[in-house]
Amino acid sequence: MKGLRTNPTVIPDVSVNPRLAKILEKIAVRRELIVTLVNSKMKDYLEVWFTSIKRVAILNYLVVALDEEIANFCESNEVPFYKPRPSWKN
Repeated sequence: MKGLRTNPTVIPDVSVNPRLAKILEKIAVRRELIVTLVNSKMKDYLEVWFTSIKRVAILNYLVVALDEEIANFCESNEVPFYKPRPSWKN
């Protein structure tokens, strides 16, 4: 039996978050993406995760860095990441 995709097509609205849209434009493959949310308490697990992903040549992944330590860690390891800005700091 073959499963059918039931996800509706989503048309991105660049005006909502242009910074994130620019990142997604570079790394999404056929508008598909693997995403994980990580804070510094999960740093060791994150390293195992992205090392495994890189080993099998998956390119369409993104880390949502929930703190500055993870953002710096991703940057130093050439891992695509997005660090959201708190909504109260607009």
